[in-house]
Amino acid sequence: MSGALVDTNILVYAYEPAGADPKAIKAKRTLSERVLAGDGYVSVQNLAELSSVCLTKLRPPLPPATVKDLVRDIRTALTVLQPNASTVEAALAGVDKHRFSFWDAMLWAIAKENSLNEVLSEDFQDGRVIEGVRFTNPLK
Repeated sequence: MSGALVDTNILVYAYEPAGADPKAIKAKRTLSERVLAGDGYVSVQNLAELSSVCLTKLRPPLPPATVKDLVRDIRTALTVLQPNASTVEAALAGVDKHRFSFWDAMLWAIAKENSLNEVLSEDFQDGRVIEGVRFTNPLK
């Protein structure tokens, strides 16, 4: 399958309240494009990270019921991928071979395992390709 794994930071910006933040505008456009194309994916990890950010880092924090609705909306719009034990092993290999942080390696590993050709994130070197997975920063 081809498509793009949408990282948590893109989701956070995309679901910010409407405003003039250029990153939020780009994230909303990127997410809309993936939904319309039907080739957008998230990992369970992304949903958990987004939930944590919404509950603890946003000011004011969102109520749990609102976060639950947000996760439901994302699950409806994007395909959710579930890591497994082999994902963890591949991530550990990525930590060793490519010097990823563990959680970044998990995203790379799940994209690779599911034959996704792209990870959309502002956390990686834009344009870098590692073992067939391209990292793209749509917020640039």
